[in-house]
Amino acid sequence: MTDLEQIRAKAAEKGLDFLLIGGLAVIEHVLKQGKIHRFLDDLMDVVELVKVNRLDLRDAEPHDLFLKYGSAEIYEKVLRLLKAG
Repeated sequence: MTDLEQIRAKAAEKGLDFLLIGGLAVIEHVLKQGKIHRFLDDLMDVVELVKVNRLDLRDAEPHDLFLKYGSAEIYEKVLRLLKAG
């Protein structure tokens, strides 16, 4: 099963929008590339997508998505920003 098929299946399983989950994966991948001029905007996009869609990043699927397409460091930054408000 391709990455895209896995994302689609997991989104459907959880009743989540495939475009939301796929979008998060793409943004996380871009963040991982470390393009300084885009990092803050992309990081805030992830935070807003998580907030608006009420995702619980402590669940296994979002956590695994961050680690696969982003990094543990990005995951921790998003958690801190969400906690801050």
